[in-house]
Amino acid sequence: MCGSDPVRINYGRYELWAPILVVAASIACSNPALAGDSAQEELIRCSIINLLASPESYDGKRIQVIGYARIRFEGNALFLSEESAKHEVVENSVWLDFSGWPGDRQALAKRGNRYAIVIGTFSQSETGHLGGWFGGITAIERFDPWPLQFEPALP
Repeated sequence: MCGSDPVRINYGRYELWAPILVVAASIACSNPALAGDSAQEELIRCSIINLLASPESYDGKRIQVIGYARIRFEGNALFLSEESAKHEVVENSVWLDFSGWPGDRQALAKRGNRYAIVIGTFSQSETGHLGGWFGGITAIERFDPWPLQFEPALP
């Protein structure tokens, strides 16, 4: 075997496609428009208690949180509990900014006054109507009743 030509394995048509796929993948990963915004993709699941206790940890971050949603004119908020909402304990709540909400605004009222799951971006500088809250959730992507109601699985 010494001095002979190296053994060449024939991969057939894969020899042609492998370099093309490697180049295409490297272009896609280096182009932010194709790769996606990594900040947008990261979702932090937090409890409303953690959000209220350390809002600076979540400032500017995309979060998912569950709480008691109260929907009303100039007072949309996500509260720690139904009791906090009932007694207007705004210290136990964050403002909900639906200004960019893509869905039907009239349907929002039907989703309020119950526990809800919310996905959006938390901002300490968004303090709601007349600055009544210490922070708010903006760019809301999801606002659904919690727990979600699923159809029972068929046996």
